[in-house]
Amino acid sequence: MADAIQLLITLFLLIMLIPLGILITSYVLGALGVQKIAQRRGAQGLWRAWVPIARQQLLGELSDSMPEKQPFCRKYPWRKWYPIAAAILIGAAALMLLITVALWIVPLFRALLQMPMIGEEAIERLMVRMAPIQMICTMLSLLLSAAQIGYRVLEAFILYPVYCRYMKKGAMAFSICGAIFSIHSFFLFAIRNRMEEPVPPVYTTYTNVR
Repeated sequence: MADAIQLLITLFLLIMLIPLGILITSYVLGALGVQKIAQRRGAQGLWRAWVPIARQQLLGELSDSMPEKQPFCRKYPWRKWYPIAAAILIGAAALMLLITVALWIVPLFRALLQMPMIGEEAIERLMVRMAPIQMICTMLSLLLSAAQIGYRVLEAFILYPVYCRYMKKGAMAFSICGAIFSIHSFFLFAIRNRMEEPVPPVYTTYTNVR
């Protein structure tokens, strides 16, 4: 039984470490990409590319400065709303993680470690008592997932002008794929050294007044 518990804990740690490694890699590549793009655009405070929420503010500034920003979005200052949305999502995710760990994961692992002493029947009774907590955690997770979908849609709109500036033909695909698979960091890193696309000329129409 002890060997089974040890194997379960080892598998859990491995499952947690693999996504953590991918997350760190994505974050570093995204920071390098944003920093390079901001440097080429002459933005101030390049350190913000490495700080959560501050990075979203920097990306919002870059998006606001792009001539490709959608006309219906120009009244929204992304430098303001993007970091606010990121702060709300990060705060909600941190709260969800805290609740799940404190009320569900920690008691469950504690009970598993004490199984030889308290017996399997006690574990079963604990699982029954924890069922409402698990249901609450599931509902909170669904709400967080809905908020994350909204955030990804917003992020696609914000980053679309940035992609257009450096890869106009692939901008739509980058925006959609980045939102679906949460891989904007890799795309920003990929376009960091590309030349800017030429800005289309703006023609002014004059009306003869007689």
